[in-house]
Amino acid sequence: MGRTGAQESQALDLFKQAEKLWKKEQYQESEKLYLKANSLSPTWFQMKDLATNKMDMRDIKGANRIWDISINSLAIKGKGKDQYLAYWFKMQENINKGSSKVAIETGIQLLKNPPEGQDNMFGFWQSPGMSLHFTTIVEMAFRMEDRKSLVILKDLLKSHKNTNDIDFYISIYLKMLD
Repeated sequence: MGRTGAQESQALDLFKQAEKLWKKEQYQESEKLYLKANSLSPTWFQMKDLATNKMDMRDIKGANRIWDISINSLAIKGKGKDQYLAYWFKMQENINKGSSKVAIETGIQLLKNPPEGQDNMFGFWQSPGMSLHFTTIVEMAFRMEDRKSLVILKDLLKSHKNTNDIDFYISIYLKMLD
């Protein structure tokens, strides 16, 4: 579904209003405007602000709900790169300040359903950070003794290029868990 210039302009105005309300600590009203703006014209970078703010307030469930809304709203033709970035930042926020379990689940979800046009997510020029994120979530799964997630990640990574180093770590971690 295409967005009109008027919708994009209206969404941008709403995002700006939402940002001002957040700074005034009017969080509920701000969130409503963020969500309304996103429904008019989905964008990962504006929703990133809301999700990051919620994460900073230690509202991890709320932040992940916002990321899920953003990821789902970007599952439209022509928004593959934006959806990829929403996944990327959701993983990053959960690795840094959120839930290890959600970071792992997000990585698995991304591998199962790569966004449109994002078939080679691990190439150096595509995203050097993606390999680091997956190496980190593999380590998190190992520390949690989450063998099931390690096996799923190992299987899913087989269909992606430039993942030999991650596969190597998974193999070692699985042997250590045996």
